[in-house]
Amino acid sequence: EERAVADRLRRQGYLADTGHLTAAMLDNAQRKASASIARRDRRGYEAARSVSDLRRLHLLLDLLRCQGMEVAKAFLDRQAAKSGDDRKKAGRLLDRPAVRQLRDSLDVTAELHPKPHAVERLLEARHREKTDTKTLVFTEYRDTVDRLVERLSLSEHLSPIPFVGQSKTGERRGMTQKEQVAQIDAFRRGEANVLIATSVGEEGLDIPAADLVVFYEPVASAVRAIQRRGRTGRHADGEVVMLVAEGTRDAHMLRASASRERRMMEHLRRLGRTRRLHEFGVEADPLAAFEVNTEDTTIAASRFVEEERARLRPTAVEPEPEPQAPAVEKSTPRPGTVRPEERRHPEQASLFGWEKPAQEPKPGQRPEAKRRDAPLVLDGRANTRAIDAMGAMEIILDRREASSTLAAGLRARGIKPVFRHLVTGDVRIGPRLLLERKTAKDLHASVRDGRLLSQVRRLAAAAPRAGLLLETGSGLEGATHPNAVHGALAWMAFDLGVSVICVKNAEESAAFLALAARRELAWLDALENAQPTKPEDDVHRALMAAQHALEEEDRLGGMNERWTSASRRRRTALLEAIDGVGPITAAALAESFESIAALANASAEDLASESGIGAARAAEVHRALHG
Repeated sequence: EERAVADRLRRQGYLADTGHLTAAMLDNAQRKASASIARRDRRGYEAARSVSDLRRLHLLLDLLRCQGMEVAKAFLDRQAAKSGDDRKKAGRLLDRPAVRQLRDSLDVTAELHPKPHAVERLLEARHREKTDTKTLVFTEYRDTVDRLVERLSLSEHLSPIPFVGQSKTGERRGMTQKEQVAQIDAFRRGEANVLIATSVGEEGLDIPAADLVVFYEPVASAVRAIQRRGRTGRHADGEVVMLVAEGTRDAHMLRASASRERRMMEHLRRLGRTRRLHEFGVEADPLAAFEVNTEDTTIAASRFVEEERARLRPTAVEPEPEPQAPAVEKSTPRPGTVRPEERRHPEQASLFGWEKPAQEPKPGQRPEAKRRDAPLVLDGRANTRAIDAMGAMEIILDRREASSTLAAGLRARGIKPVFRHLVTGDVRIGPRLLLERKTAKDLHASVRDGRLLSQVRRLAAAAPRAGLLLETGSGLEGATHPNAVHGALAWMAFDLGVSVICVKNAEESAAFLALAARRELAWLDALENAQPTKPEDDVHRALMAAQHALEEEDRLGGMNERWTSASRRRRTALLEAIDGVGPITAAALAESFESIAALANASAEDLASESGIGAARAAEVHRALHG
């Protein structure tokens, strides 16, 4: 059930195309469905319902795998008790055939999960050996708290009490602060020796130290794990036990928590080795430990600096007055007077007399236009075969595009995308085309942080034909100044020769990529057809000639003649066994037809014309063969 719903969401482009499922992926799918609804896309409503159903199925499976059958049964019972709008959502889960069958099985089957039994055996043994032992059990779910309290209360050595938060979930209310304090006091006084708590018991409350802390399941947060472990070993040695169901979410949580805790401890160690700025002392005279050797003597560095400052200090000098040049009277020409340098040369006939005469073009043949052996393909529909889902032309998408709706758009157009790790670019089509896909928001962010320059340079160097597929949405407006964005696009197009293709959204991107793929395939076909046929290789011709000579020798040899005669005699003997066929007729038929099968498939007219036995005799033979 879970796999079927998840596959449907993956085909629609709402869920990442991966082999696993996490809560973060479900949240991302829910956001995409909400965005589709905001765009008035009807598919968004169906996707939102599917995500809601998938979330409940995923939680149910996690409870079965990591918590136990009784906890899963309690979850289903609470779903059945809901009313109103929640009842409609829960009804879709409960009406599934697999879930109905599971509920029937849980009603008649005892607990099979090993965790509840392991907790019961562990606490029973510890409290039997040491009666004053205090145990703290942490779990994520209130249903698990209730089931453990019921199970452990049956033991004479254990007196468990619950400890949950104050929030109310549906019809179930939490504990008030007064009730929480009462439970802690009972655990401190020894009235209860087992405190089963949710995450509310990790911090913020004065819970007494315990001798044993049990993790019913691992937690991914390193801080939470440390806080839980810190509830034991305060005044004496304590013990921590963590329960992990192999091959489930528990194993992933354990690895994540251990990795994060290692990184946190390494960071703390680095901080411990790092000295703060105030820890570095500042000496009164930093040059006291240095000396300067001059030609005559050796002096302290601080004294040398003072002497050099005094020597190089500039002195005030009064500027000398600049000599004034004698005034020169400028002669102003009278109106109508022309100076000699302004006079026209006697050989100049006009204002344009000094220009070079235009050279007339020499008569000659016009250059021939470039021949094109193959027609130009504009839309990919001419002289090309369609791209099917098996990928006659592959469209390779980077793995980061697995969570986008682009893959779903390509599948809707009959193209199955192939996800691979692309070092440069997001989409590759054939050996020539490489595209970087960006939204308007991504473009503004790339311009601001300077990533765009290096990205486009790598893109232009990685493929013969590079391009930027820009999804503008409602426009290119953003937080960056328009001049910066337009300048970046102009630099890409004119300086680097990178094509800039603007589309509206992912759907138009899919349509453009499908068309580009068909056009590229047509180009490859035209290029292949335009290649001149290569002459046969000399060695290949020699081998073919030798093979032909051997076949001819076998055909004309004596052994071949003996095989042919023997086959003819066998055919004649078989034909003579047929009623109405004599030796002469059988010999004529065996000579004319190479096999009995060829003779049986021939018509009466063919028998007469090929063997010359006559039409009447041929009709009799045909009736004898076919009845």
